[in-house]
Amino acid sequence: MSERENWPLVSYVVFSYNHARFVRQAIDSILAQDYPALELIVVDDGSTDGSRELLRSLSREKGFQLVEKDNGGIVSAVNVGIPLASGAFIVPHASDDVSHPGRTRAQVRALQSMPQAGFTVGGIRKISEDGSLLEDCQAIGPKIYCFEDFLWRRASASAVSCMYRAEAIRAVLPLDERISFEDVQLFWRVTEEGWQCLLDDRILAVDYRIVRHSLGRSRKVRLWRDFLQFIQRYQGHSWYDAVLMQANSGLFVQLAIEEKREAIRFLLEHAKSIHSLALLRGGLLLPVPELVVRRMRKKY
Repeated sequence: MSERENWPLVSYVVFSYNHARFVRQAIDSILAQDYPALELIVVDDGSTDGSRELLRSLSREKGFQLVEKDNGGIVSAVNVGIPLASGAFIVPHASDDVSHPGRTRAQVRALQSMPQAGFTVGGIRKISEDGSLLEDCQAIGPKIYCFEDFLWRRASASAVSCMYRAEAIRAVLPLDERISFEDVQLFWRVTEEGWQCLLDDRILAVDYRIVRHSLGRSRKVRLWRDFLQFIQRYQGHSWYDAVLMQANSGLFVQLAIEEKREAIRFLLEHAKSIHSLALLRGGLLLPVPELVVRRMRKKY
């Protein structure tokens, strides 16, 4: 029996959008894996910078499947790309990141050693646009996380270094495309189904590229707003009000950093419905006194 037949198929699904400068390196890093049974699918999400033309050429040269779609965002790309994967394990991959050559073999072994794990999270290094090292991997694992750990934000997991068991990720698709992020949707919904997350960041998986233009001014505000929308699906759970207050607090703090007038409006709008809005200061949740709220109402 060949070595390929001894190892389960692993599908890499690359989500590409306007990364013409980086996508070849991302693809080459996947095809250079020290692993004999790989499938590569690239989903181009309506790129306008020449990425699509480059990917067509690379697809002919290297033999991977290229899917071209109109721009719909990362969640739309996940919903299109993941169902096409035929591997027993699936790796979502950004088109500007670089995978380390031993990650596939090591992460497959990690998931094989823990049948209850729906996905594993590897270590990352942060690199600049030109590929120079910004921050080395600081491993804290191995650790095991469940749904409650993600619910109460006790879990530390990087979406860019994950490998999923195919049955675990397929079971939670399609993701909600009204929400701009895919990672929290996957983490929550996979673990909600009873699967566990195995953090083993001793396995160096990915060089995560920090690209300036991807960090929009109000991106974090949007993420908090989307998170509030996402958790609405959990209304009726005993813990919902506490998680809602935590999310409102996070949004308020981000508004206070980025959009101060919006922060004041948000505080005035939500002070009664939350009863006493919590502010995050030094890791402590401090209630806003009703007297402060009344004075702010008079001023604004």
